[in-house]
Amino acid sequence: MYRTSRLVGRSGFAFAVGAGVGFLMSVTSLAGAAAVSGEQISVLPVVSCDTTFGISGQAAPWHPQSLAATMSGTAAKRLNFYSNGFFTVLAPRGWACAGLVAADGGSSLSVYPVGAKPANGATASATSPSVTITGEYTGHGPGALLVCVYFPSSPAARFFGSGGPACPKLPAGTRVQLLTADIAEAREPSGAETIVLYPQVGSDASVNVTVARCALTPRDKSLCAPIIADVIARHFPSATAA
Repeated sequence: MYRTSRLVGRSGFAFAVGAGVGFLMSVTSLAGAAAVSGEQISVLPVVSCDTTFGISGQAAPWHPQSLAATMSGTAAKRLNFYSNGFFTVLAPRGWACAGLVAADGGSSLSVYPVGAKPANGATASATSPSVTITGEYTGHGPGALLVCVYFPSSPAARFFGSGGPACPKLPAGTRVQLLTADIAEAREPSGAETIVLYPQVGSDASVNVTVARCALTPRDKSLCAPIIADVIARHFPSATAA
């Protein structure tokens, strides 16, 4: 039997989240929630992103050519989905994208303006406009360092002990708050937003974690709300061993 919980997004839209099985909500419920919030269900194309693999012989999985999402009509006219089969995110239309699957198991997808360089994962050091999403696991150093600053009392924060590297610092003035026990949100003075999905399973076991960051120009900054909301719904915390 699957357990579900309700997660309320920024617009007041309630998501039903199943532990480890997927996003559970009927089309009727979606339509009703959209009507109440002033949003609508929009079908957007999915832009395919090339992926670089750290180990030869790998291939990206299939992804659909279009997807539905709930957002305002204005946002729907300015966003597309981008996917490499491993990750799928919303980002401004007309951008470029690139994915990475490292040999150590980490992976990322970066979406950025045409002509710019891909952001180096969902890190606070990335300052140019971009939407990035990174998948890691807390059973090795890179994964622990990715999330420990957002969850200072977690196993990730204790991974190296007293002799290892300290958790990286966030930009000065960044505000971090827990939306749930497993979801942290960070807002930087620049307007960039980061969402961190780290299942708190009650043990030091390695788990998969996801970090997404939306850094847009002042003109596009309002698009971060539907982008981040979609990440929470599509990549919700799951207690999957890693």
